[in-house]
Amino acid sequence: MNNDEIMYMEMAKIKDFLLKTVDNYQNYIKKSSLDLPLECLCLSKQTLNLLRKHGFRRVFELSATDLTKIKGLGDDRLREIADRMAVFDVM
Repeated sequence: MNNDEIMYMEMAKIKDFLLKTVDNYQNYIKKSSLDLPLECLCLSKQTLNLLRKHGFRRVFELSATDLTKIKGLGDDRLREIADRMAVFDVM
């Protein structure tokens, strides 16, 4: 191997490392932005109370749940939640 090939391989390793690091950082920032209380979504009082009744307290809890299975959340409330969560780029 000549010096150019060695340098190319080293640069490829560095590039791969940087891409993984940036990807990990972006995921961390995205998850951190979801660790907010539900009140930050500015949902209607009825919707907020219904979600609390089912044990939800943080925004990230909603993103990992099939909300259609929750009793009492009709189309209008689901649409309200989806619209508000779109601001956080969650769904």
